Amino acid sequence: MSKSAQRFDKKAQRELRGNQMIAKDNVVKFKQNADPILPQTENQKLLVEAIKTCSQVIVMGPAGTGKSFISVGMAADWYAQNEKNELYICRPMVANGDDIGHLPGTELEKASPWATPALNIIKKRIGADKYECDMAANRIKVRPMQMMQGESLDDCWLVVDEAQEMTVSQAKMIVTRMGVNSKLILNGDIRQCNLKEDSGLQFLIDKIKEHDMDIPVIEFDMEDCQRSDECYQWIKVLY
Repeated sequence: MSKSAQRFDKKAQRELRGNQMIAKDNVVKFKQNADPILPQTENQKLLVEAIKTCSQVIVMGPAGTGKSFISVGMAADWYAQNEKNELYICRPMVANGDDIGHLPGTELEKASPWATPALNIIKKRIGADKYECDMAANRIKVRPMQMMQGESLDDCWLVVDEAQEMTVSQAKMIVTRMGVNSKLILNGDIRQCNLKEDSGLQFLIDKIKEHDMDIPVIEFDMEDCQRSDECYQWIKVLY
């Protein structure tokens, strides 16, 4: 091997060690490089603790408060460390404004644009190589809410983003999908609901309170906003 080839080979080995991933049998093993998720406010601490200790969690609050980052980030970390076999990302396909009409393509191609914010968090947490491998192997699953009927989910995480857009019927369906050793996180903001009917997320919260169910409902407020000073100022005047 020439000296230049040797230098290239050593560089490639260093890069592989830096990524701390090994591909074998279509599986990319994971060693976490992402910074740990550190809650910045008391409500964020409550959410982190609830996700660690409860099988179902609801979190509500305005934009920029970390609902999706914490929920999806913790799901990605625990999934990648093989504590769960599969990771589901689900979001109701409800537009903010005019209906965008029929989307072409496969189920994944239809759902992915709606789930892009959550998928970006997953990719950052587990790394691009493992993300691409596990998406291709269907271990990370993106599902429209309308296609969850009939699923029975064992040994997995299910994160429902923008859950305020669930109808009551969808809400009843999604909470009864969960099987053994699974975790469900519903996050959303009732004040940003675009439905022309009652929100399924509010329906679930009302039922939890009515029947004193052992399911935590964490409610963020504008003081939890971490996105930017500009976002905080808008939240103050819009909410």
